[in-house]
Amino acid sequence: MSHHEPVHDEWDVDDIEWDWSEEGVHGDELALEPYDLNAEQDEPNAQISPNAPENTLENAQMATSEDTTQTSQEDSMKSRLLINPNKAGTQYTPKHIVAKIVYEASKGSPFFLAEQRRDALVTARIQSLQSRVQAIQTMDLRLERGIVESVLRTVEKEWEASERRWIDGGYVNLIDTRFHDPHKLCPDLILVRSNFDKYTAVSKKIREVFAMYDPQFSPMSLDEAYLDITDYLVAHPEHTPESVVSELRAEIFRRTMLTASAGIAANKMLAKAERIVTWSDINKPNGQKFLPVDRESIMEFVRTLPIRKVPGVGKVNERILKSLGIEMCGHLKEHLVLIYKLFSPIMFNFCIRTSLGVGSAEIESESERKSIGVERTFGPMQKSSEMYEKLSELSELLATDLKKHDTKGRTLTLKLKTTEFRLFTRAKTLTQFMSTAEEIFQCAQQILALEIVANPGLRLRLMGLSMSKLSSRSIDEDGIAKFLKRPSPSTPFPKHPQTSLTCPVCCKEFPDISERDMAEHVGRCLEDPHVPDGNSEIKADGMVRIRAI
Repeated sequence: MSHHEPVHDEWDVDDIEWDWSEEGVHGDELALEPYDLNAEQDEPNAQISPNAPENTLENAQMATSEDTTQTSQEDSMKSRLLINPNKAGTQYTPKHIVAKIVYEASKGSPFFLAEQRRDALVTARIQSLQSRVQAIQTMDLRLERGIVESVLRTVEKEWEASERRWIDGGYVNLIDTRFHDPHKLCPDLILVRSNFDKYTAVSKKIREVFAMYDPQFSPMSLDEAYLDITDYLVAHPEHTPESVVSELRAEIFRRTMLTASAGIAANKMLAKAERIVTWSDINKPNGQKFLPVDRESIMEFVRTLPIRKVPGVGKVNERILKSLGIEMCGHLKEHLVLIYKLFSPIMFNFCIRTSLGVGSAEIESESERKSIGVERTFGPMQKSSEMYEKLSELSELLATDLKKHDTKGRTLTLKLKTTEFRLFTRAKTLTQFMSTAEEIFQCAQQILALEIVANPGLRLRLMGLSMSKLSSRSIDEDGIAKFLKRPSPSTPFPKHPQTSLTCPVCCKEFPDISERDMAEHVGRCLEDPHVPDGNSEIKADGMVRIRAI
């Protein structure tokens, strides 16, 4: 028995980013600096004679409006295509020149057309937001200001509770070959095939170094991680945060001959932003920067931090926030009431915490992992036999990752990207858990088969598989845990009742009862402090402590 999750097409929501990193942490692009559009204009602006006939004036005004719109769209597309202008080696070329080269080289390609469609959706969204802003500016916002001030005071109190020292390190320099012929841009360019086995072997060496300073480090990708070095500093009082990180980077270089950059700060968000600033300001993928753990230093750093350099802010959110006058993190605090009215509670919470430099200081454990996934990009693929072969390969890879993390899951999601750069996902949830390559492939091929039938002539360039609704393989699903979990309306249950179930609280046996009814019975038992049994102790507060039988 299974059911399908809601489908998701890229045309519905812009800037979909699937994170296949091990801990579900993000890899953000660096900020885009504004460039002088006038430097790119070859023709002078049209001049309208005041003595021209009325209809000529109207036509000229319409033409000027169209030219302005076209220029604005071109400006937006150049910014959108300039994905990462701060990589090492690009600091010697003005960004507006890089933007123009990328724009001209991409124009007319399937990727360009797909980005153009997405950009148009963002433009429409911004126009809608600006209309709402005008309406909000006429409102009495005293209540909203009070709410924002109350939340600000609450978040500021978190400051006193955080005395951890985080570092965020790692660097990778990739060549993006989205153009049809990159040699047109660089005739001497040498393309090197990727080698994941080699990358994984080097990553293992790097992680061995990470574990020396924080055994519970949080990996973000093959070459990047968060480390909490607070305990290491306590155990080695002769060290400072800077000396520890210098030593760590030197050890990585000794073992792998690879350089590393790092940001050191009071929480993960600041550490990530510090490292990004290290890259873009120092222009070297081999350095470190320490942000002192005091309120004044952090607030000054946040005040001058471009909004795009905040982990979690991508090109779409950057453009939306800039349309509201928010270009630096220091502007966030000035616009919190507007953000509260315009966006979701999640977005508001993110902005208010960012404005104060408050970020997460907790490691996500294996039990908190939401999903595990793999994906591969390849040349144009149209034969269904090749698609199923690639799907089988991904099933093997996903099964290996699940085994490595002692995990199984119930929801399998297939990610596809066409040669026209249309990205969509399809998910299927089963009542039983999946973990082996055979189980995964059996489910995945059913999803893929439907897409092949629904999309004649389907041509792919990327495929991915992700497993969610995870559970540890070592946990017995027949234990009390499944009864203590509150069932949701969408949780599937077997249509036919099981032969016999026993309540783990009152020890009554029910020969003919469904799991849903049994879950409700267990809930009632737990809520009743007077339920006696020989296998549990009822505490005065009504909580149940189960003893092993």
